[in-house]
Amino acid sequence: MGRITGILILLTLLCSCNRGGQQGAAGGMGGMGDGPPPVAVFVEPVQMVPYSPAIKLIGETKAEQRATLAAEVAGSVTGIRHRVGERHNVSDGWLVSIDPATYQAGVGSAQAAVDMARENLRKAQNGPRSEDVRAQEAQVEAAKARVSQAEDNLKRMEALAAGGVIAETALVTARTEYETAKNAHEAARQVLAAMQAGTREEDIAAAKAAVSQAESNLKNSRVSLGRTTVGPEFDAIVSNLMVEVGQYVGPGTPLVEVVSAGSTEAWFNLPEEELGNVSPGDDVEMRFTAFPDEVFHGAVISISPAANEQTRQFPLRVEIRDERILPGMTVEGRILRSEPVPTKMINMDSVIQAPLGTVCWVMDPDPNDPQKTSARQVIIETGARVDNMVVVMSDELQPGMMVVTRGKQQVYPTAMLIPVNLMNMGGGGEGGPPAGAEGGGMPPGAGAPAGDDVSEGGQSAGDAAAGGQNAGDGEAGQQAGGDDAAGGQENPCGQESNG
Repeated sequence: MGRITGILILLTLLCSCNRGGQQGAAGGMGGMGDGPPPVAVFVEPVQMVPYSPAIKLIGETKAEQRATLAAEVAGSVTGIRHRVGERHNVSDGWLVSIDPATYQAGVGSAQAAVDMARENLRKAQNGPRSEDVRAQEAQVEAAKARVSQAEDNLKRMEALAAGGVIAETALVTARTEYETAKNAHEAARQVLAAMQAGTREEDIAAAKAAVSQAESNLKNSRVSLGRTTVGPEFDAIVSNLMVEVGQYVGPGTPLVEVVSAGSTEAWFNLPEEELGNVSPGDDVEMRFTAFPDEVFHGAVISISPAANEQTRQFPLRVEIRDERILPGMTVEGRILRSEPVPTKMINMDSVIQAPLGTVCWVMDPDPNDPQKTSARQVIIETGARVDNMVVVMSDELQPGMMVVTRGKQQVYPTAMLIPVNLMNMGGGGEGGPPAGAEGGGMPPGAGAPAGDDVSEGGQSAGDAAAGGQNAGDGEAGQQAGGDDAAGGQENPCGQESNG
């Protein structure tokens, strides 16, 4: 219904201009009719928006924990449990495994050495068994009997040798056998004496040392075996995989990079002059390119006690509790210095940098005919910019007044304005405010919702009026209201706009 009303209004203007053109031709006016043609524009109201001065920051997101896992032993990669982008929990166990065969064999050998050393220590501590002692006593007696036999044989040989019956070599052999038997008897006797005296303390100490050494070797072998599997000490997501199954790796070879799963952190650089205005726990508004219509909130975790040597700024950490935010994303942050208060703002697209200063065009209703409007240029003083809105300190602009955002290049003082966007949204009469709007206020749904803070990430009024398109595009391209309103094309009255 609103679009039909706008078409009827434009047709009425066209007919009126045609009649004026005919009268002007008869009177020698060159087809100009009763005056210059109206200008089609887009307008938005001066708004009161909750606003607070803020510290603006640019930073990036980082994972709370990041690690590069490397091999600690040599061998071939035999398994990879998770790949890039997949989550690996501590409860999953290993992430990358290396062939354990060599290290399992080493554990077996070390265990056998431990068993042998422990047995030797037991023997040393308990001493010889009684049956071993008796066996040794028997060996001593046998050795003693061999000595007696060798001694008797030696005496007989000496007698025979004295009579010249045997050769000298036989006597030498007998003497040798006798000495050998005596030595064997003495050795057996010493062994028996040692067994009867028990194990010495130094022997027990040596056996204990051997056990400790064997156990240490076993422990090292088990550690090496355990190092054939590698995994993070925290729940993580694989960010980079640097090996494949079958690849041979050595100690120190990087295997995989992981970042902690769950929440991330935003890192900013805080200027030195703002150091006293920020404390841990302060709320930070954050926006991300991936989520342009959302505002995320987080608290300051900490501020580094030392400035960056190059930038002379202080690293600032902010918590982010949203798993959609990933490490490495660019983030824009705002730290409010005070509680937001209603502040006058206009769309940035309405601001013009003129030789006289900063100005904007205001659409004034005709006091004698509310259906007609005219353009008036106002010098303004602007302040901080927030998104597509800018703070204005000029008293001449009051909330509800309409300012031109698109088509302003064709506007001139006292020009009759056609607010195209208000017509398309179901407006009332020609050039005037839509039905239900008071004093030229914003039509329902065209401005920021009541109570919305510009720092909360909502679209500005210009975005709503332009159907979600950047209002600034209209200034670089064609005049608002369609090709028929600018760019050398005929306007609704059939004449070229002369600006």
